[in-house]
Amino acid sequence: MSNVALIDGDLVAYRAAASCKGEDSSEIACIRAEQTIRDILQETSSPDYWLFLSGSSNFRYELYPDYKANRRDVARPQWLQTVREFLLFEWKADITDGYEADDALGIKTTELELIGLNPIICSLDKDLRQVPSWHYNWVKEVLDEVDVRQSYINFYTQLLLGDKSDNIPGFDGVSRVVPTKFLKTRIDHLLTCKNEKEMYDSIVPIYEGPLERNANLLYIWRKELDKWTPPVV
Repeated sequence: MSNVALIDGDLVAYRAAASCKGEDSSEIACIRAEQTIRDILQETSSPDYWLFLSGSSNFRYELYPDYKANRRDVARPQWLQTVREFLLFEWKADITDGYEADDALGIKTTELELIGLNPIICSLDKDLRQVPSWHYNWVKEVLDEVDVRQSYINFYTQLLLGDKSDNIPGFDGVSRVVPTKFLKTRIDHLLTCKNEKEMYDSIVPIYEGPLERNANLLYIWRKELDKWTPPVV
């Protein structure tokens, strides 16, 4: 089964641009981005790849206007747009429309599995670990597999905690990186659940906020125009 690297171009571009200091040129930023991609392909033994960049439109902003509001005043790295253009023209990156690169990674994972290929999601973003697949973190140099049950645990854990980096609230309207003692108990309970329905049922009684909205903010698409819905037996 042939490996296909599915690469989070947003993170490749951002990290390459942000690594440049002082008098570093845009050429250096592009070289670093290219080397990252080459390293990923080598370390995952992938002869083929797909590279995705997020476009300007994203349904999550319509669903929740404060999505990523905490990033609005954060300065972007000087050469970020230059690196993005380099990835677009030199590495044939695909730019998403209406959703994020993360969603494109989830969609492409599903498509490739259906035709018998072995997709490897190459990202540093914990959100993508809700997608059952092989995953590669190129900073930690860790290649591991997330199975279906663990993918549900990861998703419902995130739904309880929220996502502080994306300004998505948790179960009580607060986003956290470290769970409280109470949340730790609830997350530990997820580990005892047999299926997704049990996980969902275990968090509904304590969820104070708009669960379905938050779930769709966090949910990574598996098909075009996808949507999270509560699980049924």
